[in-house]
Amino acid sequence: MWILLALLIYLKPSLAFAQDDAIYNALVNITTWLTDEIGLVAGTLAIVGAGFACMSGRIPFIFLRSILIGIGLIYGAAFIAQKITGA
Repeated sequence: MWILLALLIYLKPSLAFAQDDAIYNALVNITTWLTDEIGLVAGTLAIVGAGFACMSGRIPFIFLRSILIGIGLIYGAAFIAQKITGA
């Protein structure tokens, strides 16, 4: 299996360097959606819904904290990636 993969990469070097514009554009679009107005509305609704569910006792407080941490990671992902890669 590894030999076939190495042969494929050798015969098609663009696969090794991941220069496919369609994949790159799709990833950029997803990132833009998550960090743009659509993501802001979805994050706000998630916080409001989880807050109401927590206040009514339907979910534990730990779930609310995990939702808040997840939203913080989504919006802070670009900053975290820049600090890790040094770009």
